[in-house]
Amino acid sequence: MKIKDIKYIGLIGLIGLIGLIGLIGPMTASAQSSSDVRVYFQSVGLDKTAASTFRVNIYVDSRVAINAYEIDFKFPEELLTYLRADTAGSIINVMPEDIFADASGRVYIRGGSTTAFSGVGGLLASLYFKPKRIGSGTIGFISATVHMADGKGTTLLPVAYQSDLSITGLAEVSENVTNIPIDVESDSAEVKLVTYDNSPPEITFARLARNPFDEAEWLIVFEGTDKESGISHFLVRERQWFMLSEYQRAINPYSITPGAWAIELTAVDNFGNETSQTFYRFDALLYKLLFVVLILLAFWFLRRMFRLYKMHRKQVQTSFDWTNKVKKINKDA
Repeated sequence: MKIKDIKYIGLIGLIGLIGLIGLIGPMTASAQSSSDVRVYFQSVGLDKTAASTFRVNIYVDSRVAINAYEIDFKFPEELLTYLRADTAGSIINVMPEDIFADASGRVYIRGGSTTAFSGVGGLLASLYFKPKRIGSGTIGFISATVHMADGKGTTLLPVAYQSDLSITGLAEVSENVTNIPIDVESDSAEVKLVTYDNSPPEITFARLARNPFDEAEWLIVFEGTDKESGISHFLVRERQWFMLSEYQRAINPYSITPGAWAIELTAVDNFGNETSQTFYRFDALLYKLLFVVLILLAFWFLRRMFRLYKMHRKQVQTSFDWTNKVKKINKDA
């Protein structure tokens, strides 16, 4: 098992504890079958020229409440160039890592929802591709796993599909999707492909909370959205004393460094636009201020004692000088 998979398993449990208490139904988890869930994909822009970008939207339908997703999506790397992914409008708002593709043409999607999803047409992600040569191949799911929002992260293996993809010429791309059942209404035909985005993302939710597993640890739980190109990642930097730390990638929820009293959260979309929000831990700030006050009091006390010591030395010296002077007068007399 990979390290990133271990992190993801822990994330599933934390998502269930933070946002999904009370969603456990009367049916036991073991009674839920994979037929309750399916994942599928639809394309946008495949009727355009081969030189243009097209998009593949990945959806999930579920009769039960789900909140975590592990999707491996395969595309013919000899025919297509993977450009990027976005999660604009996605039900995924917790991601342990960015969506990425490897050299074998496999796209990895790992994430969760702080609000459980059940229903039809839940968008997981949009993948952007560009055709690069003529040929035929297969595009679709290598594996798909979802987890129930039952507080246990019960695993379900949904129905998933693959499809034949054919690039028949440099000016046309066609796709055989006859083996992909589509029973939901989709407005994908009216969705324009995003080629430019200068609008910043939106942080829709963010708050400080104690770690339910460790009361001494503080977390920042957050969500964001970007309607144009989707959230790429979140960044966090902290202020321990006066200077801000360097930016680092933030996984939701983010564990705050002990002693940090100011936390700046930044959402970045897939075109580099940013939105920032700052949060303050006034209890940590109070401790910092008390420490500073104690240092100042200690400095004042030492300075005061030094001044008293100097006055005492001066008085002793004056007394000594006067005594010597009296002795000299008496001697001369």
